[in-house]
Amino acid sequence: MVFSSSCFEVFEMTSKVVDLPGGKAMNLFKPRGWLAISLFAISTIQVQVFNKWAYKKVDEYEKEHPGGVTTGSNELAQLGSSI
Repeated sequence: MVFSSSCFEVFEMTSKVVDLPGGKAMNLFKPRGWLAISLFAISTIQVQVFNKWAYKKVDEYEKEHPGGVTTGSNELAQLGSSI
């Protein structure tokens, strides 16, 4: 929010789209705004990919160790070092 004025045009609830440059809603974003939106989209995709990977690893571990992890077990430490 610090650099919002360099990323987006000023637009309020009472503003109209026709008041934006070119009269188009897409002109609400300045070049840095497009960069910010793109980086947000990329990070969202990366979080989803990581979550799928992590759930897959947990499922694999649970299939290999049906009893779960017991307190004091080195199995979890060994799993962490192998990843």
